[in-house]
Order: sequence, then structure tokens, then C-alpha cells
Amino acid sequence: MVAVSVNPTFSPLMSAPAHFTRGVLAERVRMNREVLLRGIDVAVLQRVYAETHDGWFAEPEFCGQYIDAALAAYRATGEAEWRSRAGAVVEAIITHQRADGYLGTYHSGLEFDSFSVWNQQFTMMGLLTYFEHTGDARALQAAERCADFVRMRFLAPGGPDVIDAMNSGIQHSSILLEYLRLYHLTGRQEFLDFALFIVGRWEASSLRLISGPNRSPGMAVDAVGCQKGVEMLICYRGILALYQATGDMQYLQAVQAYWQCVRNTQIGPTGNGTIAERWWYQGNTPIALTNDLHPNENCVAVSWMQLSAALLAQSGESCYADEFEKTLYNHLLGAQAADGSDFSYYQGLIGCKVHRTPESWYSCCRYRGLKMLAHLGEWAILHSADGPVIALFADVTARVPVGETMVALCQETDYPRSGQVRITVRPDQNTAFTLRVRKPAYCPHIAVTVNGQPLADLPEAHGFLCITRAWTAGDVVELDLTLPVTVRQARIDDDYQSALIMYGPLALAIDSRYGTPVGATQVAVAGNTLPLEAQNSSPDTWTPIVRFHTPGTVSGVPTPITLVDYASAGSQQPGYDKLQVWIPVAPK
Repeated sequence: MVAVSVNPTFSPLMSAPAHFTRGVLAERVRMNREVLLRGIDVAVLQRVYAETHDGWFAEPEFCGQYIDAALAAYRATGEAEWRSRAGAVVEAIITHQRADGYLGTYHSGLEFDSFSVWNQQFTMMGLLTYFEHTGDARALQAAERCADFVRMRFLAPGGPDVIDAMNSGIQHSSILLEYLRLYHLTGRQEFLDFALFIVGRWEASSLRLISGPNRSPGMAVDAVGCQKGVEMLICYRGILALYQATGDMQYLQAVQAYWQCVRNTQIGPTGNGTIAERWWYQGNTPIALTNDLHPNENCVAVSWMQLSAALLAQSGESCYADEFEKTLYNHLLGAQAADGSDFSYYQGLIGCKVHRTPESWYSCCRYRGLKMLAHLGEWAILHSADGPVIALFADVTARVPVGETMVALCQETDYPRSGQVRITVRPDQNTAFTLRVRKPAYCPHIAVTVNGQPLADLPEAHGFLCITRAWTAGDVVELDLTLPVTVRQARIDDDYQSALIMYGPLALAIDSRYGTPVGATQVAVAGNTLPLEAQNSSPDTWTPIVRFHTPGTVSGVPTPITLVDYASAGSQQPGYDKLQVWIPVAPK
């Protein structure tokens, strides 16, 4: 096969990510780095590879995630400590790699048991990220040796079967993504061939990740042979990488169809889905999801964001950025502890928040949340061939290459509290380019001015407004996004009429902290909207992203109801304060 490289439309700012200067994202990213990432003991991670285990041991996954997150922190801050921390774990991996290349940390004879291939996948991920960042050939060589060990065993007559794995046969297949990274880095045809071998095994079985999806908007997610959320999302990132390596459109179409199906049938109001880590038959049907059902796994939220980001880069379609933003501001920030020290494993739509991963559970959801926030600056502002791309509205600064010059951008806003955004553009030398600004699907209108002059009838491409002009240092773009209040009514569990209230990208909820008890609070909804009065003063030191008053009742007594964003609801006193997203509607 002759490989055809397919370049993405947009590129994240990997080497010099955007810097969050203030606001909610700046604070959440800072806490994630300074509290959680800094608090991880590197010595504990180093010991992971010095020992072998009987099985059901997944710590190497967390080592790979840590290496990746630490290097992202280095790129974001320039602090050499983070590169040194990542390097210490890489040294332990290289030192303790088995002579035949195995890196799964299980005893001999268990190399393909439970999490062993999964462990090698994430170990390879960390090694490859380290090589890409430092050029240390030893890291690449260790990843190649591991990859050769795995593929040669799977290809050997009488050897293990790649689809004889946990989670309906899909777990080993997640390693597809790292083989395509290796193919990109080394050009070795064996790695691409093995990626195609994995796809062939799917298609010869009931999994059918390529031929299973179709283009029907009503396709059920169980049309594909596995419902395990995180593994399937990782595999589809691998399929997208296979499209980029081969140019074969069937792979891109399969990824797009699966993404569309998941969004339409599974992703709920907080930007996540699954029950007990699996897509399920009721999907995103309005339901009172309590924590005991194990809903909305944080690993799934992050993997959904990663797949959406990859499709955004590949296609330049803003719908993928919309979903990324929705999950970020609702589920991911809602899963993060208020002090940044941990992430929840599951998160319900009613009841108490849980802001930690229990000690007896795997730390996968903690490390994926850690990694996503560590990388967030790379996706806030993107690069394209003809100019910068504003993907997230936040207080950020960035320098973006445009042709032979660099363009500094400074974005100032209190979004998502309001839709006012100010972008100062400073090219190193006067130059013409196109500045793309995302027009969110929820936003009916964006008013745009440049240097105080309104711009009407701006061209729009794939959900981005395109501002093309000759730019000079100090040009100012001002945006005024309409942040609508929308209400969706439904019967919960076929019982009581309830309302889902959205403010722009934010799902709103009641929080018992503000005198709105779950089970006794109702909102007064008229049609598909309701009045919101912003409440900017806080009764204590805890300030939600947004806080509104709206008419309603408590225990039948007319009372102004406090609504806050889902991410903040129940976060100040988790385990005590209660929240509710689908809120009962007061009788007319």
C-alpha cells in the first residue's frame, strides 16, 4: 500500500499553547497543575516498572498519562521541573523494560491478560510523547521494541487474538492509535500493516467499527458491536489517524458517523454519557441519573473531548468545538474538585457531587482529567494555513504563526457569564490574513466590530465567522455573542414534568446551598424560556460561574429560585449540598 498523508485543516498550538491569564479556565488549569500534578509522587510512578504483578494492575496507564501531562505543563509554563519529572518516569521505563521488549508489568505468561496490553499502550504513549518533545532516541527505541513484541505475538500462528480481550473484545484494540503514531515517526510499514490487521479482525468479527456505522441520523449506538465508552472513543481516534495515514475515506466516514450517532443518542445535558462506563439503550433520554447508577464516567467525557478535538482539527467544522466546549464547562469542570486536588469517577444529574476517586478504585478518571486540563491551552486558539482560529472564548494570550510572521492575540472576556469578547491583534509586521471566530450553534447572532466599525454580513465557513483584512498592530476585534436561555421540557421517568435550562453552553441546576431543596423546588416555566436575573454578589467565598434568580416555588410557596451552573452546583460542600439538573415545573 502507498500511504497518502492527509493534513488536518487546523492545528493545535502544541509547542507554544495559549496562556490563560485570568477567569475560570485560568484558575482551573492552574489548580490542576499546581495541586494535582505537582502533588503526584514521581518516586511512586518509577517503582511501577520495577515490579511485576499477577494481573488487574493498571498503574502503567497512569504513568503514561503523567508523562504526557507533565510535558504539557512544561510547554505551558517553561518550567524545567516538569520535563525533569517526566524524564524520571521515562528512565524507569527504559531501565526496567524486559529483554524481549515487554512493558506491561505482569508476570511471564500473563502478557496478554486483563490490562497488560492496555498498560503497554499508555506506556508507549508516554514514551512517544517524550521522544517528540526531547528527541531522546532511547524513548522511541523502547516504544518500538514494545510495539514489536506485541504485534509479533498477535501475528504469530497460535498466538493470542487481538479481539480476545475484556470489554466485549475491544480493549486490546485501543493500542491502534500508538501504532499509527509509530508509523508516522518511523515510517516502518510493519506498524501500518499491523494497524490494518487490527481493523481486519474487527471486520471479521461482530465488532465492525468500520462497516457498522452508517450515515443515518437515527442510528443506534449498538449497531457497532461494543458499547464500552472510553475504549471505543480511543479506537475511533485511531481510525481517524488511519485515515490521515492512508487517505482512505471509509475511515473518516466511519469516525464521523460514529461521532454523530454518539452525540445524537448518548451525550446528555452535561456533555457526557454512559452508565457504568457503557453506552446504554436509554442513552440521553431525560432521566433522574443518580450516582448509584454510575453515570457519566469522567474517562468518557475526556475521550469524547479528545475525539471531538481531533475531528475539529481534521475537518475545521465548528460543531466539534461546540461539543468540546459543552463537555468542558459542564462535566469536566463539574468533575474537578473545588481545590483542584482530584476528579470524580462518575457524576450524576441529581443528588450530591463526588469530587474524588475512591482509593479502592482505579485512578483512570483522575489522570484523564489531569491530562485534559494540562493540554487545554493547545485547543483554545488554533492555527490554520491562512490565519488564527478562535475555538474557545476565554482570557488567553497566544502567538500564532501566519506565513513568515507571528501574530500575537490577546483575548479578554468574562465568558460564559456574558458574550462580550475583546481580541487585540498584534502581528509582528503588517500582514493580511483571515481571523476565524467560532459561531456556537446555540448562538443566534454575533455582532462584530473591528476598531469600532461594525462588520455586517461576514462570510461564514463551517461554523466560523471569517474576518479577512490587512492587519496592523493594535487592531481590536470586539464580539457580542447572544447567550440565549433555552428550556426543554420532558417527563422524567414518565412521571413528573421537568425542565432542562441552558444558558448558552451551560446547563443550570438548583443547589441546596442556596435554599432550593431537591424534591421541594419547582420552577415557573412559560413555553421554552424563563426570565433569569443575574446575581453577581455571593453570600460567601464560593462564587459559581453564573448565578441567577428565577420565579418558582419551594414546598408550594412562591419563592425566587437560585440557579447556578452545573459545574459549580454541589461543589462547595460535596457529599452534603444537593443539586438537580432536570427541575420539576410548577403547575400553572
